[in-house]
Amino acid sequence: YYLFLLSMKEIIEYRGLKSGTKEFVYGLPYSSNYEHTNIDQIVDCGDHIDVYPESVGRCSGYIDSKGVRICEGDILNTIHDTKGQVLTTPTVYYEKETLRWLLKDKYYPNVAFELLNEYDPGVELEVINNIHQNK
Repeated sequence: YYLFLLSMKEIIEYRGLKSGTKEFVYGLPYSSNYEHTNIDQIVDCGDHIDVYPESVGRCSGYIDSKGVRICEGDILNTIHDTKGQVLTTPTVYYEKETLRWLLKDKYYPNVAFELLNEYDPGVELEVINNIHQNK
């Protein structure tokens, strides 16, 4: 696989779209309201950055073939390494019930593939977009 796991000693990182922009910020999730119903800020080096709550997602701890972090909501190219052709463009999500990172593909709506286990070793995964900036 052309997928690498970052060190497990690292803190689970989240990202969110900075309010008023289409730029992601990375750090720890934070809720500024007393009910803690929405994560509306990302804390990075002590700075509380306002983000759109619906855009907040956790990073998987994996990086793609180009060194880009793979996070919830990312859209990937799956490229066959010998032919160089794009096979599918699945979206990454985290399934809380099974604690697994999964890929959902629009061409196979009733099937979810595990981020690591289901793809052929000859397939390269590359982040090309995400569901939040793609709106």
